[in-house]
Amino acid sequence: ALSMTRYDVITPPRFIGFGNFARMAKDPLFAIALKNTVIFTAMSLPLQLGLGLALAVLVNREIRLVGLYRAAFMVPWVSMPVAVGLAWMWMFSTDFGLLNYVLDLFGIPPQPWLRSTTLALPSVVIVAAWKQMGWDMILFLAALQGIPQHLYEAAALDGASAWQRFRHITLPLLQPVLFFVTIVTIIVCFQTFDMIWVMTQGGPGDATNVFGLLIYRQAFAYGRMGYAAALSVVLFAIVMIVTFLQYKFIGERVSYELG
Repeated sequence: ALSMTRYDVITPPRFIGFGNFARMAKDPLFAIALKNTVIFTAMSLPLQLGLGLALAVLVNREIRLVGLYRAAFMVPWVSMPVAVGLAWMWMFSTDFGLLNYVLDLFGIPPQPWLRSTTLALPSVVIVAAWKQMGWDMILFLAALQGIPQHLYEAAALDGASAWQRFRHITLPLLQPVLFFVTIVTIIVCFQTFDMIWVMTQGGPGDATNVFGLLIYRQAFAYGRMGYAAALSVVLFAIVMIVTFLQYKFIGERVSYELG
């Protein structure tokens, strides 16, 4: 309802029909935020899934202190996004950051991680993947522990290597969880706001200005509640369409059978 009004909180809403949606077509910030969000999601998705799955395979073993490792990998996910953002801001600092200190040990000049229009978005992608990997790990770990061990034993007796067992047994049986984690990760990436706001506030320029930041600014910085509501409706529609397409073209191929 608000998306079809001009509303600034102070004065009563005024109905303007699809005016807010028509405005988006002419708003350059809308195109920039949408592009940044798509790029952020495309970069984050494989990194988060890869890290989560790798960690799950790593801790799905009978090794000493495995419980401690599992808990340690979960710490980023249970940490507050603001705290994570502040900690990584220090690590990415151009003048005294830990990452530039390590680069200096190898004779590489310091990098302006969060001040560069080319490095800022990949930098926040790294932080997002680091924070989310623990949640992905737990889901993958639960799925790995549900795979019958006799399948691996039979494959080993047939001479299958570790990679062949992973490719032909583990990955096919992880399809349902992999599909679920992919959908949730895409939704989370499209809604990302707080961590990027703390680290870059959408800068430098508009290099990290994602959809969540655009909605926030329009609503609370400029008082354009109606326009912000319209942006939120569009965000919901995009996420719904992407999720539907995943179910349509990927979900139907997912097997939920062990055999």
